[in-house]
Amino acid sequence: MNRLQNPYFFLNESTVRGWLWFDEVHQRKVLKPRFQKAVDYLGAGYSGEEIRSHVMHPGAFGLWAGHVEEEKEFMDNLKRLWAADVGFNSSLIQFQMKAFISVKIPGILRENGGPFQISRPYVRKWTSSKLGWTYPGQERTYANKGAANVIIEGAGDKRLISVMISSSMQGHILPMQAIFEGKTCRSTPGGEAARVLAANGFDVTALESHWTTQITLRGFVRRILVPWIQAIWGRLGLNAESQKAIWLIDAYSVHKSVEFRTWMRENHPNICLLYIPANCTSKLQSADVLLMRPFKCAIQREFGKWAVSTIKRQMEAGISAESTRLETSIVPPRNIACDWLFKAYNQLRKRESMIKAGWEKIGFSGA
Repeated sequence: MNRLQNPYFFLNESTVRGWLWFDEVHQRKVLKPRFQKAVDYLGAGYSGEEIRSHVMHPGAFGLWAGHVEEEKEFMDNLKRLWAADVGFNSSLIQFQMKAFISVKIPGILRENGGPFQISRPYVRKWTSSKLGWTYPGQERTYANKGAANVIIEGAGDKRLISVMISSSMQGHILPMQAIFEGKTCRSTPGGEAARVLAANGFDVTALESHWTTQITLRGFVRRILVPWIQAIWGRLGLNAESQKAIWLIDAYSVHKSVEFRTWMRENHPNICLLYIPANCTSKLQSADVLLMRPFKCAIQREFGKWAVSTIKRQMEAGISAESTRLETSIVPPRNIACDWLFKAYNQLRKRESMIKAGWEKIGFSGA
C-alpha cells in the first residue's frame, strides 16, 4: 500500500495530541468538541465530505449543505420581499434567516446542538454570492450589483431615541436618561419595562425632537446627577455644603450655553463643569473611548432576539416567510426598547473594571 492509499500515512503523535484537551472535571484527556462532533457525525452516518463541510471546514455556505430546497425557498422569500420594495440590510436578512432556519431546520443551529451560528459576515457573503445583491450607498439597502438608482423605502421613517450614559471614576454607571422622539403622550414609553426604569432612577421622556434641550438637561441634573452625587457624599461622610464635584461633559451647544451655566451656578454651585473640547470626545470622553461600543452591542443583541422571535412566531402561526413583518408602530417597540435599555444597563454595571479602564485611558486614574 502506497502513501496515497494509506489513510494513516500522515498521522503522527503531534497531530493526535492536537485533537485532545485535558478535562479538569474528569481528570483525563478527551477529544476537543470539534473533533468529538466529527466522531458523532460519523456515527450518525454522515459521509466524510459532509463532516468536512458541516464540522471541520464549514466554509461560507456549508450551513445550507444538504438543504437545497430550504435554501431555495428562503431565497425566493427574500426576492419577493425585495420586489415589494422592502428595504434590506445585513441585520434584517440575518434575523430573517435565523427565524426561517429556526422553524424549518432548527437542528443545524449551534444553540440547538448543531454546528452553525449565523454571523453578519456570513450573511453578507451569502447574499452577494447567491442573490447577486450588494450595498449601493450610505443609506443602505440591498440591490442588484451594478444598479444605478436605488429607492430606499422608509429610509426617513426612524424611531429615534437619545440615551445619556454617565459613569464615575470608581467604575459605576449612573442611571440613564432616555429621550424618545414624538409629539404626543403616546410617544412616551409605558408598561412594566418603563416602570422598572423609573424605579431604578432612569429619566424617560418624549419630545418633538429627541435631542437634548435645556429642559431635559436640567431634568438629568435634578433627577439623576444630584441624587447620585449626594448619595456618594453621604456614603463617604462628606459635608454636602462644602464638598465639590467635577462633572466632565462634552462641549455640546446646550451643555456650554450661558443659560445652562448660569442655571448651574445659581442652583448647584458645588458642581464644577469641566468641558471636553470640540472634536476631542474620541480621546477624552470615557463613554466614547470604551462604553458606547459594549452598550450598543448589548442593544443590538436584544433587538436581534426580539426580531428573530417575532418573525419566528408569525411563521409558526402560519404566516408565510415573505409576509412576516416587524412591528413598526410607535408604542410597542418603545415599550420593548425600555427593556433593552435596562438589560444593556445591567450588563455595563457588571463591568466595573472596564469602566475604570476607560477613565484611565483618557488620563484619569487613582480614584
